[in-house]
Amino acid sequence: MTGRGTSPVRQDPSAEPATVDYVDDPEFSPPALTVICAWCETVVSGPGDGPVSHGICRACACRFLERLPLAYLEAIADADGTVTLFSGYRFRLAEVRQDGRRSAHPGEGFP
Repeated sequence: MTGRGTSPVRQDPSAEPATVDYVDDPEFSPPALTVICAWCETVVSGPGDGPVSHGICRACACRFLERLPLAYLEAIADADGTVTLFSGYRFRLAEVRQDGRRSAHPGEGFP
């Protein structure tokens, strides 16, 4: 990972790319994170001894997609028929219910 910021949308065209130097020395590196799902509090990764961060687990991510209209999902799907979420999870459109009803996973923390 280079740590270089390259988004043209967020940078002035004349701006130099940002560079971040990562420290691999355990004495100076931050402690490992524990990432928990912000919806159901399942541990997503870790556990580390350091601070806690929030993400989304695969089950809650799927339930999130189940609530979106099929037309929208088709519009954002890749050519292979998959949708990639901000979390990095990839789902085939066929994995996600498309009938517009609430998830069939009651009581699992996702509102």
